[in-house]
Amino acid sequence: MTVLSTRWVLAAVGTIAALAPGSTGQALAGVPLSAAGVLGLAVVVYAAVALPKPGWRSARWLVLGLAIVIGLKLAAAVTAPPLG
Repeated sequence: MTVLSTRWVLAAVGTIAALAPGSTGQALAGVPLSAAGVLGLAVVVYAAVALPKPGWRSARWLVLGLAIVIGLKLAAAVTAPPLG
C-alpha cells in the first residue's frame, strides 16, 4: 500500500507542478499546455506508471523539489505584469 501511495502522491504533485499557472513567457506556463508542458506531463505519467518505485528518502526530496517549483510558478504568476 505504501508503494502505491508514494508513487501516486509523486504523480499528483508532478501533475500539479506541470498544470500550475506561471508567467506567460515560461516554458511550463500552465494550462493551456505548451509542447514543453505536454512533454513534462508525459514524463510524470511515465515515471508514475513505468519506473520502479522510488525510495522513501528520494520520494521525500522529489516532493519537496516539486513543491518549490509549484511555489515559484505561483509567485511568478502573481507578480507578472498584466498583458495588454
